[in-house]
Amino acid sequence: MFECQIVPFPMTKRAIVKNLARQLFCYRRETAERTLGSQLEFQRQSLLRKGVAPDAVKREISALEHAVRAALWNMSMFGGDAA
Repeated sequence: MFECQIVPFPMTKRAIVKNLARQLFCYRRETAERTLGSQLEFQRQSLLRKGVAPDAVKREISALEHAVRAALWNMSMFGGDAA
């Protein structure tokens, strides 16, 4: 029998990406990087507390970071809202 791990939420599908990108877009680069790092650490700790396997947490946090950075890139290149 296989053992499954359910991830509480795929972070890249949540409003967290759009909201965080909007917030970071208003900051200076240094402040945005620091804020992103602290938010990623907060989410990492939250997933670990919920019992998500460390490997799954690493994948989710990486996906979240990439999604936020992509949203920021889109905002800076095309203006407007984080899509």
